[in-house]
Amino acid sequence: MGILGDAEKVGYYATATVLTYDPAMYGFNGVVVPGAWNNVSINPNISWEESKQTNLAVDLGLFNKVNITAEYFINNRDNILYAPPVPTEFGLAGPLANLLSLRSQGMEFQVGYNDRKNDWYWSVDANASFSKNKVKNLAGTGPWIGSQTFTNVGYTYNLPYGYQAEGLFQSETEIANSASQELIFFREILNTKIRMEMVSSMEMIV
Repeated sequence: MGILGDAEKVGYYATATVLTYDPAMYGFNGVVVPGAWNNVSINPNISWEESKQTNLAVDLGLFNKVNITAEYFINNRDNILYAPPVPTEFGLAGPLANLLSLRSQGMEFQVGYNDRKNDWYWSVDANASFSKNKVKNLAGTGPWIGSQTFTNVGYTYNLPYGYQAEGLFQSETEIANSASQELIFFREILNTKIRMEMVSSMEMIV
């Protein structure tokens, strides 16, 4: 268990006002003149992200042939730097801020088997992992609704959303008798990531 800090993704000058220069920005009285403008919004009060991770693992070996590893992990990330959606009228992308707190947890399993018969040595390894995350805090700014994603406290981060199809309408009568088509329902379609892998090898000892 420990605490790590991270601010790498914001670059070196995340709190500096940077102007974009163009030697041919405007035209006045038939003369082209240079100009500069600010095309980045900044937040001078951002700080490091914090990641607090706990791992519990068990390793087991049986008969010098079977190896089993099981691990449970919890990762609490606080003060995550994020640029939330802003209205189009703002004119720029939203500034980075320490807005997001996220909790991830899951398990990983690995099983390996190796054996030898005469000059042949062979092994098989398989692993599986299960993980899910949940938003703990949005610093009072949620929900964040993007073009295809929805983020709010208590839900999976960047949850996909869209229209739920009611079926294929082939007549005016079917349309009139169908459910309302006016609302979009947010639905957590998948909040658990599952990954499974298997690796095998065989070799001859000369």
